[in-house]
Amino acid sequence: MQPGDIILSLGPWAASRFIAWATRYIDEPGFSHASIALDAETILQAVPPVVTTISYGDYCRYNPHVTILSPIEATEEQRALLVKEALKTKGELYGILKYVPLGLDTLFHTYKFSRALSFLKGDPVCSLMVADVYRTLNWTFDRYKFAVRPSDMYHYAMTHPGKYFITKVK
Repeated sequence: MQPGDIILSLGPWAASRFIAWATRYIDEPGFSHASIALDAETILQAVPPVVTTISYGDYCRYNPHVTILSPIEATEEQRALLVKEALKTKGELYGILKYVPLGLDTLFHTYKFSRALSFLKGDPVCSLMVADVYRTLNWTFDRYKFAVRPSDMYHYAMTHPGKYFITKVK
């Protein structure tokens, strides 16, 4: 795990399993959570009540399925910038209300409700925080520029094999 890597997981809770099921792509695993690596041992994650850090060991202990997406051509400078931008969100309140438009998008198979969220800073949810950090380098997830769910990140990496190394940890 390197600084700036995306950490995807499927949490152990029923709500996590529902999110993964509702947002997954056919023939791909579902994910309920996205975080970003600050270094080889520390992860920044948006979870209630605030954006906080967790050790990699604890993260893996709490999440039964973990996959790492590592940008193949990222330089050390770019990785440092990703970490710097990610740390700006530490301590922000978790954006639980942002689940309303994300849920509507999932229900109606669209991204138009969440697209409005891209212009709202603060109160992040997991995958939107990661996508905002990546956008600082003009890195997007293709058509998912504004409304990115964990499964969208994985799908993008799977369909663009030259952009990310994909490592299934457990």
